[in-house]
Amino acid sequence: MKKRYPHITYKIQQNESAQLCKMVKERVIQLAIVRFPLELDDFSVMQAYPLILPSTEGLGVYHMIVEEFSRRKLEVNLLSECSDIPMLLELVSSGFAATIVPEIVLKMHKGHELKATRIDDTHLSAASGIIWLKDHYLSMAARHFIEQIRQ
Repeated sequence: MKKRYPHITYKIQQNESAQLCKMVKERVIQLAIVRFPLELDDFSVMQAYPLILPSTEGLGVYHMIVEEFSRRKLEVNLLSECSDIPMLLELVSSGFAATIVPEIVLKMHKGHELKATRIDDTHLSAASGIIWLKDHYLSMAARHFIEQIRQ
């Protein structure tokens, strides 16, 4: 995108998927990359690559993990939640607790003393996609970004 449109500027807003949907509805941002499942009746949707991210209670990966424990009839001792990944990994490496995070999180945040065990399970994955408000104006930059992703 930067090569094709070198003068475009970006504002990257990190947040939970539900909050990003709200921001798109309120036109604070034009596009959002979100995790599914979500209520998306008001949005146009383009699915992208699979994406797994940690999250806070009731949303995203947190919800998927709790559901999976429930599905397997396993009790889990939830001590707390933390959406700040560097802080979460620091707490784990200090021995405060254990966690379940996507493998990519560990690759991106190296330097923590952690013991990692891979969980190979397709139930613990989610798709992601780009959303924008249906039937509303999109800037040329936003349209170019969507086209770039489609290619």
